[in-house]
Amino acid sequence: MVSRKKHSNEIDTLSGGVQDYSPVIDSLAESIRALTDHFSQNESNRSWNQIALAVSALATLVAAIFSGWVAYETHKTASEAEKSNRATVYLELSEEYQQPEMLRAMKALRERQRSDPENFMVKFQQLLIADGLIPKELSRDQKKSVEQLDQHRRQVAHFFKKLKRLSEIGLLDERFISLIWGSTTYSYISEVLLPMEQAKINALFKLRAIDVDGKHKANKSLDDFRAFYKRVLLPEPT
Repeated sequence: MVSRKKHSNEIDTLSGGVQDYSPVIDSLAESIRALTDHFSQNESNRSWNQIALAVSALATLVAAIFSGWVAYETHKTASEAEKSNRATVYLELSEEYQQPEMLRAMKALRERQRSDPENFMVKFQQLLIADGLIPKELSRDQKKSVEQLDQHRRQVAHFFKKLKRLSEIGLLDERFISLIWGSTTYSYISEVLLPMEQAKINALFKLRAIDVDGKHKANKSLDDFRAFYKRVLLPEPT
């Protein structure tokens, strides 16, 4: 009798686990329970008890098989949905990167860097500090220029930081990043974007917009950003 109850409990558990997917299993389990109770009424009849146990075990097996099938179909559906989501992400990122605003921003930053490569970061930092001081040390035209430059920096940095975040949470394959953006992009990041990001951190600290701990965290985040793109975009040495 203990074994029969054990099998009945297993049927309850398994049929309950797949109840949302098919009421057929519940009906099957209930019918087999009725047979089990009927066959087990005569405890002295050993053969009937054996049949009852066999039928109960069969019900457990059927329920387990169906449960496995449901799990497989659920996994298959989830996998197909994941592929669809990734395809959507790839398409949206490719389109965003090719937008005229993005191209103009990247071009403007590169031209600014090429105008004075040696002092590019320091000069941008000085402009940011001057723009943040009260009273303002910049003329209206200078202020407009530095704000536009900083806006370009934010736009480009936001895009590449988003690539990194999407990769870290599994929505973007690193192979896709390395396929679309390569060593040339890393040169842009290291020569243009990273110096501007560092200048921004330094300026915020000088203006007391962030404290020592905030600066440390920002520098750590920037180091992680640099390491990620160096690993993903630069080819392995042969």
